Amino acid sequence: MRMHRSHIRSVTRSTIAVAAVAAALFGTGASTAAARGGHRAAAPSAMRITHARFGSGFGGLRLPLFGLGGFGGSAAPAVSVGNGPFAVAVDQTTHTAYVVNQFDGTVSVINTATCNALVTTSCAAAHPGLITVDTSGDAGVIDAAVDQNTDTLYMVNMASNTVSVVNGATCNATVSSGCGVPETITVSGTANEGTDGVAIDEATDTVYVANQNLNTVSVINGATCNGTTTSGCGQTPATVPVGPGPAVPAVDEATDTIYVPNSGDGTVSVIDGATCNASVTTGCASMPPHLTVGGGPVDAAVDEATDTVYVATPNYHGSGAIAVINGATCNAAVTSGCGQTPATVSDGSNGFGILVDPVTRSVFVVNQNDNTLSVIDGAICNALDTAGCAQHPPVVATGYTPGYMDI
Repeated sequence: MRMHRSHIRSVTRSTIAVAAVAAALFGTGASTAAARGGHRAAAPSAMRITHARFGSGFGGLRLPLFGLGGFGGSAAPAVSVGNGPFAVAVDQTTHTAYVVNQFDGTVSVINTATCNALVTTSCAAAHPGLITVDTSGDAGVIDAAVDQNTDTLYMVNMASNTVSVVNGATCNATVSSGCGVPETITVSGTANEGTDGVAIDEATDTVYVANQNLNTVSVINGATCNGTTTSGCGQTPATVPVGPGPAVPAVDEATDTIYVPNSGDGTVSVIDGATCNASVTTGCASMPPHLTVGGGPVDAAVDEATDTVYVATPNYHGSGAIAVINGATCNAAVTSGCGQTPATVSDGSNGFGILVDPVTRSVFVVNQNDNTLSVIDGAICNALDTAGCAQHPPVVATGYTPGYMDI
């Protein structure tokens, strides 16, 4: 399961991983190129960036790992990965972090049992891309998520409009026999339609993938297309219409609701997961209800403990903010609160990646322009208690142009 998209059933190792790259050490001064559909590319593809960094310290090229005990200032060991690490998905069962390398279309596989915020014994080893996903360059592999029930890694390939399907049991931190070139499922028949974020509903075994340029979300059957069963991977999945420019969705399994940020019109679509999933598609044909958050929303995360949906809106009033939505009054079954303006909490510049940690009641937000990570106190800034939302959350430095994170 990809933790930042929905909820965390159990956290075996309290570590936040942020995919980040840095150009400072290369002295190019090149700015980050904007990627299609709300995503920003990790760095210019002509620049070869092949290291990540683990730990709580600060530095240049890195994929930081932050322990729950605090954000220390000690130097972090460098970890060698592929070119342009941008997203990360963690498989807690196999203690594996899959790092998506955007510019060479590969995925590095890291052992989180021996390379994390507290233990760094294997961090110095090279971690090349063991999985070949998409070699189309700047708009290649863009996102990833793990389904813990089937031990399957799903990776979104933006330019080819496909999703790669990897067996986590045979391709992980200790077993590599199943790595290489994985099975794929095509979510759109036309190239460059902006296949983007992915979220998994493990209760219904459904994989939801946003199609930015088609204004739809693909509904993939995870029971027939996963790491061990591929009979359904050749089928074209059902789609549900949403607002313009759908980005990274989030699943609330408690209310069976899928929240889809629509970057094109500042709304969030509210999909009924009971009538639009892998086995039931009767509700997929209708446009779902939505709520307005403004600011070009690009990512969402759910805290099921407080029934709160946090949505990153990087263009909110020109500076960016996180919308705090009441999931109890705006979900698949209850829409009475969808017309209300949600509370907001400030973040950094271009905050677009978001993660909820239910153990510490923290909400982490990646601020790409600031190269920082905002830490919001979810105990005092949620759907039921907004007293702490007016406070400016503390930040910690990351690598240059941080990407997505997982825990």
